[in-house]
Amino acid sequence: MPKGLYPIIGMKHRGPEAVKIVAALARDEALVLERDPANQYDPNAVKVIARGEHVGFVPKALAALLAKDMAEMGKESLTAKFAFDSARAPCAMVEEGQP
Repeated sequence: MPKGLYPIIGMKHRGPEAVKIVAALARDEALVLERDPANQYDPNAVKVIARGEHVGFVPKALAALLAKDMAEMGKESLTAKFAFDSARAPCAMVEEGQP
């Protein structure tokens, strides 16, 4: 880890603007995965940022692993690209070579 495909969840909870932004994203468009240790529900939360807006989260189980790896690397954020999984669900793709 962190190379991989991370589903984007919680868009509807972020509001209609987040849903619109994600729906308009082009494949390979830049995203940022950002640790959110102050999150009241999950100190391992990882936010997904698209077009400068917080649009969702990485699922809790994956976020716990990802946040741990990011902390070990001394990173608060990672760059990613917008992608879809095999079920056409929106995802953040972290590619090989990510520092």
